Amino acid sequence: MKKIRNMNVPGECTNGYAGPVENGRGGSRKSPVNFTGASPPSNRFSFIRKKITAAFFILTALIFSFFPRTDQSNTLGDGKFTFNDIVYAMALPFSVFTSCKPEPEPEPMGPTQHTVMVTLASVSLPSTSLDLTPNYSGTSGLTGTFTSTLTETNETTGVVTNYFTIDGNTISIPAGFTGSPWPPPPRVTQTFYYNGEVIGSLHFNLRAQSMGGGVYNFTQIYSWTATPPGGPFTSFPAAWNLSFVITE
Repeated sequence: MKKIRNMNVPGECTNGYAGPVENGRGGSRKSPVNFTGASPPSNRFSFIRKKITAAFFILTALIFSFFPRTDQSNTLGDGKFTFNDIVYAMALPFSVFTSCKPEPEPEPMGPTQHTVMVTLASVSLPSTSLDLTPNYSGTSGLTGTFTSTLTETNETTGVVTNYFTIDGNTISIPAGFTGSPWPPPPRVTQTFYYNGEVIGSLHFNLRAQSMGGGVYNFTQIYSWTATPPGGPFTSFPAAWNLSFVITE
C-alpha cells in the first residue's frame, strides 16, 4: 500500500517534491533542511511503472475534479473522508510545492505629525474678569493632555508683577485695585503645554481703567511688541489664533 507522508510545508521553504513512498520510505529529504517533503521515489520503480502510475492518478484526478464539492474540504486529516480527499491524495504526489515565507507582520507606524489649532478664548470688554481657556482642534489621534497657564510681567523690564489676580486661566481685577502702569499696560503671557511640555506661547497686554465709583474694568487688549503695535481691541483678533505641530 502506498503511503503519503511529510505533507506539511513550513512557512519558510522552497520547491520540493512530496511523493508516495514504499512503506513510508523510499525518498530522501531535499534542501533546505527545514523542508519536510520527500523526494521522488528511488530508481527501484521502473520507468514504465512510473509512467503508468502517473497517468492513472492524473486521469483519476481529472475525472473526480468534476464532482461537486459539498463541504469545501480538500485536505487530508480533517476527519471527513470524501471523493475530494481521494482526488487530492492521488493528485498531490505529482504536485510541486512552491511556497514562501509568510506575509511579514506589518511594521508599527512611525510618529505622525498633528497640526493642532488653538483658538483663543472668546471675550468681550469691558469686564472685571476674563476666562482665557483656549479651545483646541485637530487633536484626533493624540492621547496627551493640553493645558495652559497665565503669567503677568512688566512690559518694559520683564519683571514679574501682580497687579491682576490669576487663577488658572482666569485673570481678574482684585478688590482694592487702584490702577496699573500705562503706557504700556502689563504684559500677560499665555503659555501652552502638551503633556507638561511647552509647545508655544502668546503675549498680549491688558489695560484696566476706572469706570467710576472705585470700579475698574479691563477695557482694552494690545499687542505692544508688534510692529506697529496692535490694538486697542475689545476681543482677541482671529489672526492671533495659533497652530502647533505635535509629533506622536
